[in-house]
Amino acid sequence: MLVSIIIPIFNEEKKIRLAINSCLAQEKVDMNQVEIIVADGNSIDDSLGIIKSMMTKQSIKLISNKHRYMPHGFNKALTIASGKYIMVMSGHSILEKDYLFNSLKAIRKYDAQCVSGVMDTIQDNHLGEIISIAQSTPFGVGNTNFRTKIKNGRYVDTGVFGFYKAKIFLKIGGMDEELIKNQDDEFNFRMIQNGGKIWLDPSIKSKYFSRDTFTKLFKQYFLYGFYKVRVFQKRRGISSIRQIIPAIFVLSLLISILLKIFINNTMFLILILGFYTVLNLMFSIIAIINRHKIIFSIPILQFAYFILHFSYGIGFIIGLMYFLKSWGSIETIDSNFNKANFAKIKR
Repeated sequence: MLVSIIIPIFNEEKKIRLAINSCLAQEKVDMNQVEIIVADGNSIDDSLGIIKSMMTKQSIKLISNKHRYMPHGFNKALTIASGKYIMVMSGHSILEKDYLFNSLKAIRKYDAQCVSGVMDTIQDNHLGEIISIAQSTPFGVGNTNFRTKIKNGRYVDTGVFGFYKAKIFLKIGGMDEELIKNQDDEFNFRMIQNGGKIWLDPSIKSKYFSRDTFTKLFKQYFLYGFYKVRVFQKRRGISSIRQIIPAIFVLSLLISILLKIFINNTMFLILILGFYTVLNLMFSIIAIINRHKIIFSIPILQFAYFILHFSYGIGFIIGLMYFLKSWGSIETIDSNFNKANFAKIKR
């Protein structure tokens, strides 16, 4: 087998058909050499019914992931994957028709153990569209190259829907199952620390459905910030300064509030909120104009930006306290990855 596409899911009935169909519709590659392995985390919606109805179309395998979370499901699927190349994708994403072809072309051309592409964040409703804008701009997500527009390929510190050479998993193991979020970031960081490289290529394109409510967005980025602490601990370092800026913002905000409460000093609070509000408004106006959205969407985008920054930052600060005693614990936990079984599969 040439390529194994692994899709860990939980309750993806709304988008899983789109995700799998985008895999089946790949062009300029021999689809007889492509397998799709879906690891279901005990979904309670109709995800299983939809997947089972599609299993006669192609080499689609369905396995159970009793632990529910992504890294456990990925590692269980990885254990039985037979591809020379291993790709991970989300159950609420869509691949462009030349995704696999361009991934294969790039990984054969460049000195990299993984190739990744650019992701267009989308949604079906207006609020979701505004949230997707916030997740696609440098002000919203920093210099995350795969979320923003790039014209030329480059080596990066992380990517999205990684397309890996299978042998890298024999060298460094599977996804870390302690990490409910950021497990791909930790794996990529671990790979780079072990001499690997990630090539980001703009010809490799996908679409990703963002969260469609502020509550879901807050929970998503709170967990990103929370588990990012554990990534830093396990890897004993940070891969990018952007990952701690939201925490610095929230910490400064909290300190300025305390100064207001205890010594009635409002200067720092005014400075921090004023500076942030001006920046937020400026970047919101630019983003709305560039994407030709109605001017009344600006306040919504401003709030989406604030949710991104505040939830990530407060999650990081709480993570620092929660994982305070874990700085010496750096072991990779990948017990659902049977490396011996993976090694003996012929590729």
